[in-house]
Amino acid sequence: GTGYLRTGGNGMIKIGCNYLSLPDMDIETFIRTVYELRLDVVDFNIRAFRSRDPGYLRAIKMQCLKLGLPIGYIGISAGFVGDEEELGKRIAEAEDAIDVAAFLGAPLIRVFGGHVPAGTEDWEPLYEDLVRCLKSVCDYGAGKGVIVALQNHDGGNLAATADDVLR
Repeated sequence: GTGYLRTGGNGMIKIGCNYLSLPDMDIETFIRTVYELRLDVVDFNIRAFRSRDPGYLRAIKMQCLKLGLPIGYIGISAGFVGDEEELGKRIAEAEDAIDVAAFLGAPLIRVFGGHVPAGTEDWEPLYEDLVRCLKSVCDYGAGKGVIVALQNHDGGNLAATADDVLR
C-alpha cells in the first residue's frame, strides 16, 4: 500500500496516508478520512487536485491546517523514461507538482525513476536521461524551496534498489 511509517528528528513515528490509497474519494473527503483515522500526515498525488486555482488550493491548505494535518509531499506517478517529448511532459508534470507543493507548504515532491521497457538490455541511456531530468527538476524545485525525493520502487524501475537511487 501507500501508507507508511516515518520517523521524525526526535525518533517519534509519524503515520501517513497517500491519496492513492483511497483514490475513489474526492480530496476533501480524503483529508477528513485521514483526520478521522487519527493519522499524523497527509500526502497527495498530483492527480488528486481538480484545479490549480489559488482559491481551490487555499481551501485544501486551510482544511489541512484546521485539522492539524501537515502535508508531507505531493507525488507524481510517472517516471522519467521515454522519448524527448515524453520526458518533457514528465518534467512539466514534476514542475507542476513543485508549484502546487510550494503553494500548499509541502516540503517535497516524490518522483519515481521510471519503468524500464520490456526487452531493454542497455539501461545506461535510460540512467543518463533520468539524471538529466532529475537535475532539471531539482534545479526548478530549489528555486521554489521544494525538495525532489526519488523513491525506490519495484524491480522493473530505474530506481529499484538503494544502490540504484545512489547511482
